Amino acid sequence: MSFKQYLKDSEESYKEEIKETLKKLPKRHSNLIKDFKYEFLGSNTLKNDNEHVGLIDPKNKKIIIAAPFHYGRSHVLLHELGHIIWSKILTNELRKQWKKIVKSTKMESSDRQNAEELFCHAYSAHYEKNPPSKFDYPEWHKFIESLPS
Repeated sequence: MSFKQYLKDSEESYKEEIKETLKKLPKRHSNLIKDFKYEFLGSNTLKNDNEHVGLIDPKNKKIIIAAPFHYGRSHVLLHELGHIIWSKILTNELRKQWKKIVKSTKMESSDRQNAEELFCHAYSAHYEKNPPSKFDYPEWHKFIESLPS
């Protein structure tokens, strides 16, 4: 098999994995990115960015996913979708509820981030097959389950 064929087969495999992942979500949520294109990088982080492992560009309808060492690509995909959910589905009241939940969650101080980032991790942890334990809290799952779908 040529390297070019390997890359083509890998891309097709990713497309199937994305379909399977998005099937787990409420239709309203997955529809928010149904026309998006995906770019998969082989590096641990995004090009010219040594901190981020994913990027969602709603304007150009594109999601870029690196191959991070500490997270699976499904986590990154769902995390990036979480940013769209945060902006399009969470009302101000839901955001206030979320901030209250996060504030009362006992977690390592090194894991604390802003409310939106933690929401995206929670969203991802709720829907992925093997969520990272540091974002896997029963009260977070309960909140995600309560979202409008």
